[in-house]
Amino acid sequence: INISYLVGSFDINNINGGIKMQHIEGSGSAYALNGNMNLVFDKNPTEDCYIGSLNGEIRVVFKPLLAAEFKLNTFNGEIFTDFEYEHMPHKQKVQQTTGKNMWKFDRSTHIQIGRGGPQIELDGFNGDMYIQKTRS
Repeated sequence: INISYLVGSFDINNINGGIKMQHIEGSGSAYALNGNMNLVFDKNPTEDCYIGSLNGEIRVVFKPLLAAEFKLNTFNGEIFTDFEYEHMPHKQKVQQTTGKNMWKFDRSTHIQIGRGGPQIELDGFNGDMYIQKTRS
């Protein structure tokens, strides 16, 4: 799936192939089951986004003044970025079981870029993730 010049919200899925989106000015969800994800934003998202791939690389390019919180999930991949970032504390939930508090920790990595903002979740299983700045 190839999409260019998208303004507004999006919800795009592909089963056996990648998704390439360029000149994005919006927020939404994009998932490729067996393919690479390549998204280039002309305007950084102001709403939450979900971008995922089970068996593919995820590459997302943002404008340099990005302000967002990232939730990064990967099993067999590495995460790369050229943005300055800060680690955020792991999310945790308290569950009460037979009168005891049980703590459940989220296995994701959480980072903040810039002053924070919308949550951008990158969800990959087999493939590396790249969070990059626009070069121009």
